[in-house]
Amino acid sequence: MNNEIRAKYNEVYLLPPAVEEWVPADHPARFIRQIVESLDLDEMGFKCRKSEVGNPSFSADLMLKAWLYGLMKGIKSSRKMEAACLDSIALVWLTGNKAPDHNTFWRFYQDNKGTFKTLFRKTARIAVDSGLVGMVLHAVDGTKIQALPSPVRGQRRDKLTKLLKELDESIDKMFEEMESNEAQESGEMRLPEELRDAAVLKQRIEEALHEMDEAGVNHLHPDDPDARMIKLKGRDEFCYNAQAVVDSESGIIVAEDVVSECNDNGLMNRMLDEVEENLGDLAMESVADAGYFSARDLEEAEKRDRNVLVNMENLRSGDGEGEFRAAKFNFDEERDCVVCPLGQDLPFVGTSPGNKGSREDRYRVYRCKKRDCPSRLQCTKNKQGRSIKIGKHHAAMVRQREKQRDSEMRRLLAARKTIVEPVFGIIKEVFGLRRWSVIGIEKVRAVWSLICTAFNLKKMYRFWIRGKLNLSAG
Repeated sequence: MNNEIRAKYNEVYLLPPAVEEWVPADHPARFIRQIVESLDLDEMGFKCRKSEVGNPSFSADLMLKAWLYGLMKGIKSSRKMEAACLDSIALVWLTGNKAPDHNTFWRFYQDNKGTFKTLFRKTARIAVDSGLVGMVLHAVDGTKIQALPSPVRGQRRDKLTKLLKELDESIDKMFEEMESNEAQESGEMRLPEELRDAAVLKQRIEEALHEMDEAGVNHLHPDDPDARMIKLKGRDEFCYNAQAVVDSESGIIVAEDVVSECNDNGLMNRMLDEVEENLGDLAMESVADAGYFSARDLEEAEKRDRNVLVNMENLRSGDGEGEFRAAKFNFDEERDCVVCPLGQDLPFVGTSPGNKGSREDRYRVYRCKKRDCPSRLQCTKNKQGRSIKIGKHHAAMVRQREKQRDSEMRRLLAARKTIVEPVFGIIKEVFGLRRWSVIGIEKVRAVWSLICTAFNLKKMYRFWIRGKLNLSAG
């Protein structure tokens, strides 16, 4: 007797199956539904297009539920969302078997991209009010993600300047030949076709250089002017710098942003501002890697009573090692000199520009004058002698270094990698975000807010199953 279970395609149900029974009670789709229905989407600014004629529009809550669930499952494109609404029983359930098409999904994203930041903040606040976020230790970090346009069309100042010089020389040579021919023959002097092309190219190059001057950069992509060239896996690529602050206890992202800056220097307080905006407070300690080091930022954090730890172990002055590294030189403010590890004074010799050529933050330079120092070769290779630069925020840097002498502070710094780097790994591997699908920093920021929200919801789902999530919050 054959007891195999086979599909009965002609079977007719006495009663139609209820939509509510299509997914189990603990399914992630039910969690997404409850999260979205706990939010006041009108107050948050979500909108859907209204049509006076034709078919009614899809509601904002239906579209948001589908987008969030799709992102949790690694679906990022509107066309794949359309297909999933026909193939995935969870999305069929979430949409009530309505199946919006890809144009509808894209229009919803376009119309509401300015609201996704608010959505992230609301869901993060739910996590905080539910007691999921520890507020003991937060880790700040950034990751570079490649821009959508091909780097082939990217423009670099050095190459454009060289080409412009070559064009100038070729145009001058062409004009010399034309003048010589005109002197020998009568008739109209016309601009040759090859010279017309060169002149057009020259104009385009000059326009591109002018745009770089306006933006204050040395590279520019004509299709995505907000992207910046950043070293990515050993190659120069046009990228955006995605930022996140992660809670150590829950692994939940508590702040996010995207910037065009090529590095993280000076972004620490900016990200802590985001944390305060989202949560209303900061963690007991916030840690960051050496890329965030800025003496100005450290001093600002002190003035605002922020407890921060920024890795300083990998910072190099470009001179001296071991006993003669820069940290071993002490600044004597009263005598206006620097004292080396051997007790010798380095007198003041002048000033040098600060970061990015700032005139306000010029460094004071102190140089060793002792030519017969027995440790000179171990201290420096500079023929003029060892020099130390002291900035106006030097005292804050010294206090940060003293703070990191504590073994507990060093433990917190070491924990940073295990807190924030796995988050970026999951977003890139599981969510598949290795390249932006949109152009322009505002659209990129909207995508990052949505991705970070979906990441958090994936974390929060585990607490929802155990009944530890307060959906009346937010």
